[in-house]
Amino acid sequence: MYVYILLNKVLNALKKENYKLISEYGLTLSQFAVLEALYTAGELTTGEVMKKVLTTSGNIPVIVKNLAKEGYITRRQSGNDKRKYMLNLSEKGQRLMEELAPKNINHIEKSVSIWNEEEKRDLIRLLNKFRKDFQ
Repeated sequence: MYVYILLNKVLNALKKENYKLISEYGLTLSQFAVLEALYTAGELTTGEVMKKVLTTSGNIPVIVKNLAKEGYITRRQSGNDKRKYMLNLSEKGQRLMEELAPKNINHIEKSVSIWNEEEKRDLIRLLNKFRKDFQ
């Protein structure tokens, strides 16, 4: 139980620190996750974004709507399937991510710099071992 509690505390602390940076740009963590998925992968369907950001389908439409309203993404119906939408970063979203993504990477690298390379490899190995049991 201690391992579970400690993992949750660490994850919550990392999210809290990450949110400080992201909120400076007026974004939520979920909004940033959607923008980051589009920034790294390019055009995606709503379902593909949902899989990449590991969220439920219930909140993705609201996030997408708000990002489109702010002008960060574009949304268009996909070909013959009118239920499927393709999402892309707008020019405004691209500019935002070109500024924010490197800052986020630096922030994350700073957070994990407390570990040396061997410790990072050990942590990755242990977390992957844990993750494989739940796939």
